Amino acid sequence: DGGPDAPPLDVVVQPREAMGFIIGRQGCVINSIERECGVRIRVVRDDEPPKMIVTGPEEATKAAEKLILARLGEWHATGGRGATTGGPVNDWAGGERFGEETVFVELPREALGFIIGRQGASISVIEHECKVRIRVLRDHRPPGVQVQGPPHGCERSRRMLQDRLEEWRASGPGARGPSAAGPGA
Repeated sequence: DGGPDAPPLDVVVQPREAMGFIIGRQGCVINSIERECGVRIRVVRDDEPPKMIVTGPEEATKAAEKLILARLGEWHATGGRGATTGGPVNDWAGGERFGEETVFVELPREALGFIIGRQGASISVIEHECKVRIRVLRDHRPPGVQVQGPPHGCERSRRMLQDRLEEWRASGPGARGPSAAGPGA
């Protein structure tokens, strides 16, 4: 038992269009937050502004609020496209899992093709080796990639992405040499 329930916590969701992304497919994100934090979440779409009412022990409601706001931040970071944007990772609807983090790695737009590698080869290697999911945000300002996974995997992938950027810089912008296929190619 997480202790006595705190007063309900209202988490405002603005804009209204972000609500579906926060909830997730068939409620998978909200259900996951409820399970992981030990809270109940009631979605109130008709209020102005729309909100989610979180009930449970105080520490758990604050943890759930943090996860909801992180998901809202992800929606804003992708320009309101959320899980519908393209990129090497198409299964982004699950949201952060407990103990995971999401980091943004800024990269020059002109280097993205080189960093991604042919048919996403470099990104796939980094995802596999670091046990993370990577989403390329070409239209984001500034451009870069979003990495989601365990903290040590996010840090390792950040280093690998920076190494790939240094390789691009060393070979000159627009390079399409043998290393453009990615690590181990």
